Amino acid sequence: MDTIENEIIAVEVEEDVIEVSIKAKKKKTSLRDAVTKRFANAPWAAKREVTLGGGGGIGSNLAYILIKLGYDIALFEYDVVEPLNIGGQMFYLDDVGETKAFAITRMATKVNKDSQVHAAGELTREVTGEFINPITLVGFDSIEARRILFEKWYEMYKDSTEAIFIESRQNAEDFEIFAVTPDKADRYRETLFTEEIEELPCNYKSTTQTGFINAGMMIGIMTNFISNLDNPDIRIIPFRTSFCIPMMYYERTIQ
Repeated sequence: MDTIENEIIAVEVEEDVIEVSIKAKKKKTSLRDAVTKRFANAPWAAKREVTLGGGGGIGSNLAYILIKLGYDIALFEYDVVEPLNIGGQMFYLDDVGETKAFAITRMATKVNKDSQVHAAGELTREVTGEFINPITLVGFDSIEARRILFEKWYEMYKDSTEAIFIESRQNAEDFEIFAVTPDKADRYRETLFTEEIEELPCNYKSTTQTGFINAGMMIGIMTNFISNLDNPDIRIIPFRTSFCIPMMYYERTIQ
């Protein structure tokens, strides 16, 4: 049998090396464009300032979403972040000991520097209208605080068709939201009863999942309202919305 041996032949190949110079074009993109690009054409994506009453279990989650949207916030809040707030509110361990207003302001620098937070301090009856905007979101624990802010908002915007006051009350696993336009002021006032309400520990009223769902629902009502400014009555604005997690029960009252 003939044996065939493989012969290794070295072949030198001359290669021409062509140097290619590629200059990357730097695209100037603002932080707002980067954050909001996916919904840039939405009717509610335009820059605006929103008043936020409270920065706790409801308000801190609202602040996070508003900052993501690139909105400016006029914030009424004077409380301090405590360790028990971490589980149910949108704060971090290094926020403990800081005021909630400062922590939310710092949040904006980390999430969207195009969103400005203006600390309005504590809400009192002496507060002027400087920080009260047509769109006001409220998550105060106190009925009295809701009443004060509502009456100041109503005094300024009672004749406006572009103003809405969205307020929520929350427990561990349920919440209700009121979306009030000036024409529904009297009906809303009926919910601001003066009877004493049993006060639960704030960490029980502010479970993480409830705060997230609640804040998302409130922002959804807000964006529906803003969308309707361009296309009236296209989206639903319920006067009252409620949700119960254990029963997975959702209820809304339109009129």
